[in-house]
Amino acid sequence: MKPSSAMKEDVRAVESYGKALDSNNSSCPAETSRQSIRLRKSIEDLVLVNNSKSCLASSASPDPGPLNGSAVVRSRISLPEQEIDFAELDDGTLVEMIEDPNNAANSIFAICENGTVRHAPTVEHEDRVLVPVPREQGIFKHVRLPRGAQPCSSAAELLGGIAALIFACIDISVDDASLIAAFVISSWFIENVPVAPYLALVGPPRSGKTSLLQVLNSVCRRPLLTADITSAGFYEVYEKLSPTLPVDETLTAGNRRELFHLLKMARRVGQ
Repeated sequence: MKPSSAMKEDVRAVESYGKALDSNNSSCPAETSRQSIRLRKSIEDLVLVNNSKSCLASSASPDPGPLNGSAVVRSRISLPEQEIDFAELDDGTLVEMIEDPNNAANSIFAICENGTVRHAPTVEHEDRVLVPVPREQGIFKHVRLPRGAQPCSSAAELLGGIAALIFACIDISVDDASLIAAFVISSWFIENVPVAPYLALVGPPRSGKTSLLQVLNSVCRRPLLTADITSAGFYEVYEKLSPTLPVDETLTAGNRRELFHLLKMARRVGQ
């Protein structure tokens, strides 16, 4: 590293001061020798201090640009975002949209990878960033999302637990509770079935149909319990979230034909 001009001037100033001392004390050789030693030490300290300042300045200053004067700008290219509710990645990782445990109005991802589950607001995959479907507006805010994940030893245990819950809440047979539990399980794997199953609850008034719908609203995947829904709202929510739609038919008797038409149109994958 070459000495700076300021460093040279400081050294010359000290040397000039030393020469003046030598001329004033030429009659005392011993005193002159001691002053020369102190002067040499002062010059060495001055050089060390200036070297330290130069090193700090070099480390703090940015790298110079190219010789042609053009600046090098490092910027991360922002990837396009894609809104999803569920995805199965190439390596088998499952990405499921859930309710944010810290803010019920927001949604995040539960990511199941190699038998472990973690949460993340977004997932970067290949050439895009996967983000949850926003739920702040419209009918989406009424769709219930799971709030997390818990381990389960087997599918049989899960099916039996759901059937036991239904049997405890509703006055039905064990066989009917098991059938309804199978419907609940199918709602969580709707992407893997060619035809969406239907469940019709038939019974006299005050037989527990509405109560069973409320139970289904707690255990099905993304339930949207409704008594009245328009065609526009139906297509909007199905296009984004593919929810389970428990419908209280007694309150939609006037639009039964339209309701059946909507359900028929959404029973197959891609429709």
